[in-house]
Amino acid sequence: MVMVAEPVMLSSSPELCYILGVFYGDGCAHIHKLSSGYINYLVTLVAKDKEFIEHFAGCVSKIRGGRKIQIQHRGKYFKIDVCSRILYEFLKKPLIEHKSTIEGYPTEFLKGLFDSDGSAYGGVRKEGYRNRELQVANSDLELLEYVKRLLEENFQIWHLALSKIKNKNCYRLRTGRRRNLLKFHEEIGFTIKRKQEKLEEGTYGVRNVMQQR
Repeated sequence: MVMVAEPVMLSSSPELCYILGVFYGDGCAHIHKLSSGYINYLVTLVAKDKEFIEHFAGCVSKIRGGRKIQIQHRGKYFKIDVCSRILYEFLKKPLIEHKSTIEGYPTEFLKGLFDSDGSAYGGVRKEGYRNRELQVANSDLELLEYVKRLLEENFQIWHLALSKIKNKNCYRLRTGRRRNLLKFHEEIGFTIKRKQEKLEEGTYGVRNVMQQR
């Protein structure tokens, strides 16, 4: 893999904000040193959901002027490696420097983060009452506090519980209110099909979702 100079559009856009959301979750920006001494600056994403990888690749392609992104398929997983020092250095900036970019398109940022680290659940317990939940987990408490503010101020998703996960260096932001799941479904949602289906089950109920299909 050889690094080449290229234009990268770093002004706030839906695609760049989605990339940022994924980066704060499953994405990785790292350096790979070649035996020749040359350094490649890489942005990597590995995931088992093809639609997730394809959407991320499309966003990266857009900010790189349409340059094609190669997707690798290894066993159950898909992977992309993007070689770009400009994008690497941008992603490595602290959260406070990303906020002005994120706040231009908070929907896409949240979608990227929830695609990476979020989950939804809907079902009926043995007692007969419905159990539903939407959550996102991350080791960065400052990030989740910021996500909480974005959800409250931009989407009126309130009553969010932020807590530390027991025996883990990780925090969780969650809600079980149907109104909040409905707002998230209508205004943000998941790119990942299996997560979106779980969100719909939690929001509308399994029976209603099956009838709609």
